[in-house]
Amino acid sequence: MLNITINGNDNVSGYGITNTDNCVKEGGGEVGLCLTIIDENKSIDNHNNTPPPLSPTTSSSTSSSSSSSTKPSPLKNNNNNNNKYYRLINDTTTFFRSCRIFSFLGVIVPINIFTFLYSVSLDHGSLFHQIGNHIHYNNPSNETDSLSLSTSSSSLIDSSSLPSIDIKWIKILELLELPVLCLLLSYFGHCIAYFTNSYIDYFSGVDRPETSYDRTLFDRISIQTLVRYIRVSFGLVILVGLVILYECSRLDRLWLMPFVFGYTLILLIGSLYTHLKYVAMGHIAYALYIFATTTMYSMLYTNQMPNQTSILYFVVIVLLYQLSIIGNYHRDLKEDSQAGILTISILLGEKYSLYLLISICLISHMFIVFLSIFTGNLWLLLSLFTLPLFSFFLAQAWRGNHYWLNYKLGIASALTIILFGLAIVFQLL
Repeated sequence: MLNITINGNDNVSGYGITNTDNCVKEGGGEVGLCLTIIDENKSIDNHNNTPPPLSPTTSSSTSSSSSSSTKPSPLKNNNNNNNKYYRLINDTTTFFRSCRIFSFLGVIVPINIFTFLYSVSLDHGSLFHQIGNHIHYNNPSNETDSLSLSTSSSSLIDSSSLPSIDIKWIKILELLELPVLCLLLSYFGHCIAYFTNSYIDYFSGVDRPETSYDRTLFDRISIQTLVRYIRVSFGLVILVGLVILYECSRLDRLWLMPFVFGYTLILLIGSLYTHLKYVAMGHIAYALYIFATTTMYSMLYTNQMPNQTSILYFVVIVLLYQLSIIGNYHRDLKEDSQAGILTISILLGEKYSLYLLISICLISHMFIVFLSIFTGNLWLLLSLFTLPLFSFFLAQAWRGNHYWLNYKLGIASALTIILFGLAIVFQLL
């Protein structure tokens, strides 16, 4: 309850304000307003700032609490630890939320689906056939080989109570180890390029809260956090790359080690993407990244070097993903122009930038027709079913609707690549 006392006024008592005669005088005059805070029969005069007298029990408890305050509180330490864990979890989740995971999945998932489907079309030696051999393998006694988790005789754990693990599934997990590690490598490489691009675009004035589609800095993290994420991404790319090199030597795939080293180096150089984008070469760097990524996963799944036909397939994938990156430049044409940077879309202008997108779309689909004739696989023409989708998105851009143009073209490209891989498998039917 709060009582406000005003001298000489009896007409305000209805509002919790009462008359009093003991207000403090200062400089010979009366103070017009006295505040009294009443809480459970304990009051503190706001003017004198003097606390009420304490009862014996209260004073004793206060003295005991003051004497015990010198001892460290376990609860306080636990709270500090909990805060550290909370900050760690929060930083980790923000890291994954801030790097456009869906942009990464829109590229890496179709590439993995295509390269795996392509490995299915090979006669032998591919990851698909090795997994199939392990699944259908039986020993001469028609008993399933198993690897029992046993312990020494001195162990307190009874080995009979532990489950028996089928050895073929362990072999399958070993076969999938390198592709999974390579996925992590690609992801952290994507983080390097994306976070560095956000950092440079912010300081160059490209990304502003009023116009930017890239909301990483403005909605989620600070500059200091972004710099920390860039350093973490660099460290993780190097760490995962070293782990993959070790696994290649352990799994007797030494021929793959130079390519893993080269791919890791390309991902680290991805931090220069923004600098190349500013001189109208960003799409070339992106094409190199797509080709290197497709080649890397193709070697992991096929367990062999790419041949002439597979390289022609990779060219189609590179052309299709050029649509999404140039579509991004076309969408941001005005903002990039105001910031004074030079992308391929600014170099060509809005009209001819759109002509470039239409030309790449037509060339990529014409190349698919050529490959269907070259390989004798008419199933490849199945990929042409996405051509109306491309036409619809490009027609929207022609009418001035550039909103999410890069994502729209990226989705259409991903569907085309998946159909392209399915067509290769359908040839086996």
